[in-house]
Amino acid sequence: MRGGTCLASSIEAHEWHRSLLHEVVPAIIRRWEARLGVRVRRYFLQRMKTRRGVCNHLAGHIRLNTELVKKPDLLEYIVVHEMAHLSEPTHSERFTALLDRHYPTWRKPAPNSTSCLCRQSLGSNDGCYPRAAQSPRRLRKVTE
Repeated sequence: MRGGTCLASSIEAHEWHRSLLHEVVPAIIRRWEARLGVRVRRYFLQRMKTRRGVCNHLAGHIRLNTELVKKPDLLEYIVVHEMAHLSEPTHSERFTALLDRHYPTWRKPAPNSTSCLCRQSLGSNDGCYPRAAQSPRRLRKVTE
């Protein structure tokens, strides 16, 4: 029975992480929408193995990794990064100029993080588009 208990506590922890992020993400999105001149129609949170976030620029959706709850010093940057993809879908020079203009410290390592904010290679499409349809249960409108 120990395996079942571990699984249940893992699911509870994941749901708790999601609830914590749902408390702060809408405010970050609202704060940056006017600055970036974009509109996030929906966001959702999901456990992802290899990505911090993804953006579907055509639908106006962003998806964030629930593990970001463990790296609060990266959360705002990742949200801004994905929101920037709403106006510039690739990691082009225009994209980096947009981040340079609105989030000038994006290339510097976060103070309490072991990973650099600019770790992703620039100039390549490193998976900024969702692979599968999004679950309606995980979608949240940004109207709250």
